[in-house]
This record gives sequence, structure tokens and C-alpha cells, in this order.
Amino acid sequence: MKGKFVFFTCSICSLITLLIGCNSKSNGFFVKGEINDQNGNLIYLEYDGQIDSTEIRNNVFQFEGNVNIPTEAFVRINKNSPTPWSLGGTFMLENNKINLNLDYSKTFKKEEIRENVRMVSIIGSNTQKSLDKYYEEMNIGFHGEKNDTLKEKALFKLLKEFLSTNPKLKKGGKELAYCASKYSDYLDIEKTELLYSMLDTVYQEKEILNEIKLIIKQRKNLIIGSQIPQFTLKSINGEMFDTKQNNSEYTLIDFWASWCRPCRSQNPELVKLYKLYKDKGLEIVSISLDKDLKAWEKAIKKDDMNWVNLSDSNKLVADKYYLSRIPMTLLIDKTGKIIARNLEIFSYNDGKLSFDQVLNSSIRK
Repeated sequence: MKGKFVFFTCSICSLITLLIGCNSKSNGFFVKGEINDQNGNLIYLEYDGQIDSTEIRNNVFQFEGNVNIPTEAFVRINKNSPTPWSLGGTFMLENNKINLNLDYSKTFKKEEIRENVRMVSIIGSNTQKSLDKYYEEMNIGFHGEKNDTLKEKALFKLLKEFLSTNPKLKKGGKELAYCASKYSDYLDIEKTELLYSMLDTVYQEKEILNEIKLIIKQRKNLIIGSQIPQFTLKSINGEMFDTKQNNSEYTLIDFWASWCRPCRSQNPELVKLYKLYKDKGLEIVSISLDKDLKAWEKAIKKDDMNWVNLSDSNKLVADKYYLSRIPMTLLIDKTGKIIARNLEIFSYNDGKLSFDQVLNSSIRK
């Protein structure tokens, strides 16, 4: 009888252990994926600073693990490629069963072979589903809307719904920072502060939170119609430039850096605009955040930036202007009054007035 009791007790213990083990496993994530033409190669999963790898067999791979909260993940194959970032795809990873379908392909251009990995489908991630719904509604309700009043309402409504549903999601904080900077014409300070209060700051990245705070401070201090903060900086020619001595009818202040890709991509457009308007009273003052002065000088020469170029390597002026990201632009008149902020250099962004249109309108006045 005693032996039977011991056996029964051990059986119960084994059952409890088994159940605990099963529950802990089910509380994590199980990612199963398919990809063509990659058998025997390794595939990598990057998330929360971790990198896991596994071998692809019979076009199938799988990962298991655990995340505290839903997080952005990147799945990639290990290939030597001039553009390795294209050999994979991002998705929202959460503790659930997730199925991925990836398509591997090659394109041939002259003698060069380009490899690509496309994310065909993601099933099982509720967070991904919520994010896809948000982007879809943004495309229709915000980007697709022509009326400015309706665009403004749509942007706030969609961000509010998304952030209130996903307050811990890091992607939410990043999206707010992006929209508050990129679409400031449609998102005023009060709404930005309200949306910021919806974020669970415990789970957000500190850099993103600081960026949003800087955006709010910048919007409060660099108000349209107010005077810019005065500064003096050394130019590439070694001369001192003082905003008090600037007599140009219009001046575009442009914060940039040689390592900033968006900055470099808009420089050719600035060159075109400068040639078009310099005889009508326009001056461009580009303020670089480069610490590597040789890289700064090389970029100026390569991009044909034949206007005033200043160095702010210690970010003294950047801090005074509450700079959160670059490029950042301000258009001022000869008195130093702000006419426009964060102008769209390219003329095809959501119906927002471009630099060309704003300057043309100011000159006509």
C-alpha cells in the first residue's frame, strides 16, 4: 500500500512538471517559416538585441523563444551581398504561433546578380495584424485624403487608436516621433502631447522618448512668426558667420551631416532651388553636425553646395534649436523671422507645400 502511494505521488509530480513545462513553452513564441532555394543555409532571427540562427531544411525553418512584449524582429539569410539589408524582412514578434512565408529570388542586371528576399505572408501575429490595419487606414484616410482639415482629423484619430491599443509597443513610439516630425502641419503641440501621454514609457526606447520631447520643445520655441535664436559659427572658409549680420531677403537654414542619407539625397534639389532663387534674394546656410571635418568638406565639394557652409560639430546651435533629427530646415526673412519650418524640399509629399511653393508665395508678397 505504501509503495502504491509513493508511485501515485510520483506520477502526480511528473504530471505537474509536464504541465508546467508545456505551459511555459506555450507562453513563448514558435515561429515556423518557409523559404525557397535555401536548403542547408542558415537563417537568422534578430530581436531585442538577440540573434538566433537555425538551418533551413526542406525549405522550412523554425525558431522558439520568449519575448516580454511584442517587438519588431528581422529575419534574414546570411549572404554576401552589396545590399545585405534587402535579404530579409521585418515582422512583429509576439508570444504566439507565427507562420512566415518568404520568397527568395535573383535578378540579373548586366553582369551583376542581385539577391532579394520578400516577406510574402505573416500569419499568427496579432500585433502585425494591428500594424497592417493602421498602415492601410493611413494610406486611405491620411495619405489618400486631399482636404487638409480631414487629413488632420484622420492622422490624430488613427494615431490615437493605434497607440491606445498598443501603449507598450516600441513601434508606436517610433511612429509618433516620425509623424510628429514629418507631418507637423497636421499634428499640433497639444495633440502631440496627448498622444505622448498614451505611451507606456517604461517599455519605450529612451532615445525615442527624448526625440518626441525635443520635437515638442522645438515646436513651442520655433513658432512661425517668431525670431530665430541667434548664433555665430565658423564657415568652411574659416570666416565667422553671424545671424545678426545676415542681410539676405530670405535664408534657408539647413541642418544636415555628410553621413545622413536623407540629407545627401535632398542636396541636389537644394542646388537646383538655389540656382533658381539666389538672384531673387535667397541664401542657403547649411549647418553641419559632422565631427569628421574632412568628410564634411568632401561632401560639400561632391554635392556642389556653393553657399554658406557652417560647422556645428559640438552641436551648440543644434541644442539651441532643439534638434531631434536631420535634415531640418527653417525659412526666415531678413529680420530673422520664421516663415516656415521643416519644409518639404521635394514637391510630392501628401499635398504639403514644398519649399519651392512657399518661397514663390513669399516672393510674390
